[in-house]
Amino acid sequence: MTDIGLLQKNARLMRGLSMDALVKKMSNYVSKQTISNYERGAFEPSREYLQKLSEALLLPKGYFDQETSDIKDVQLRDDGRIGPKERRMLEARIKAALAEYLRLENNLCIISCFSNPISSIIVHDKDDAEKAAAELRKAWTLGTFAIPFLCDVVENAGIIMLEMDGGLKDFFGLCGRVASNNRPFIALESTQTAERYRFTVAHELGHLLMNISPEAENVEKLCHRFAAAFLLAPDAVIKEFGDYRKALTMEELISVKNRYGVSVASIVHRLYDLGIINRRYYDYMYDEHINKNRMEEGWGGYPINDRPQLQTMMKCRAASMGIEGFEKSELVITVL
Repeated sequence: MTDIGLLQKNARLMRGLSMDALVKKMSNYVSKQTISNYERGAFEPSREYLQKLSEALLLPKGYFDQETSDIKDVQLRDDGRIGPKERRMLEARIKAALAEYLRLENNLCIISCFSNPISSIIVHDKDDAEKAAAELRKAWTLGTFAIPFLCDVVENAGIIMLEMDGGLKDFFGLCGRVASNNRPFIALESTQTAERYRFTVAHELGHLLMNISPEAENVEKLCHRFAAAFLLAPDAVIKEFGDYRKALTMEELISVKNRYGVSVASIVHRLYDLGIINRRYYDYMYDEHINKNRMEEGWGGYPINDRPQLQTMMKCRAASMGIEGFEKSELVITVL
């Protein structure tokens, strides 16, 4: 169902504007009270007004013809540094992106479904998080070693993946569900390093899929543990490093980073979690190496372009079919 009022409000919030700022941006074409009435649905806006609003906010063609997509159960990974205004702007952008995504699926007659294969596991502690990660790997037939294309795996499972380009300094990832059909989604900041990006995906999977007990302490740490266990299964870690080490070489850490798409910092933390290195050596690695090179410059890098592809492919398909609103695509090859 199309809710014109909600679409107007989302568009304004998506640009980070107050009603007063929108009045100014539209050169006082309408009053603040009129905008409020339109957004609340008290009055139906004219097509002329919607056209001027689209121009002021740089909205895509067909924006006001799409169905609205509200979201729920939002889990925001921002380390507590995103304010209320920025959060509203981010959620509005996600709603707009979800609406476009679902419109693409509808126009292309794509039917997607999702089921959670680990919902029966009640997670109370870190051991349960490890178990949940292992069971998810088993359910998705991933084996125990590296997952080269994590985003493909997640999208093939029916989870919507969205990329947000810039605008919020402290935003890494967010997950939630489409209110109308309970479909899970993950939204990601696009400029993260490949290793942080993949860890964020796995962390958000933990939020979405783990059935965490209300009595569990520190949900964020449980999701971190799930992500680490999902990306670096215990059997793989032991195969790479053995079951106990007094020291490590940077060469082997970089090799694992390059093949598994996990940062050196995360690998060292995983080795400590599994008891392969002791606390003293863990502290040494962080104090003498990791804390002095937080961006891990010169320490290799994951070579695979592991990013969501499904929405881009749907856009190209829609463009080639001439579906309204998606006509333009540099990838479309016209047959003469």
